[in-house]
Amino acid sequence: MQKLAGVLKRLTPDEFRHFTTWLKNVVKPRVPGDFSGKIDGILNDSNPLEVERMIYNLELTLEEMQQQALLKGKMEGKLEGKLEGKLEGKLEGKLEVAKNLLLLNVDIDTIIKATGLSPEEINTLRKQLEN
Repeated sequence: MQKLAGVLKRLTPDEFRHFTTWLKNVVKPRVPGDFSGKIDGILNDSNPLEVERMIYNLELTLEEMQQQALLKGKMEGKLEGKLEGKLEGKLEGKLEVAKNLLLLNVDIDTIIKATGLSPEEINTLRKQLEN
């Protein structure tokens, strides 16, 4: 950070403005909307004499974005896991019903209609029950 601050302090006001404009046009469009305004505010309030503050505030904002992305990823992972679990549970339920119907000697077409399983899945179950 100190090295970057030293370089930025040596820029002329015009060069510094070009640098912040570049950040607004290149970095800002790549961040989520909630953080875009924060970055705008930081860059609009910056000047060559206070580059440490600008860099520090940008770092804080980027860290906050990273934390939010991490939390979002965890939430999406949990939801995906729940959905997988529900689907797996439904399939297990269908397989259990199909096994019971096979044990009752119900015809395959009726089992297909009742469970939505494929003929191959039902035949696999039948072979498992025979063993």
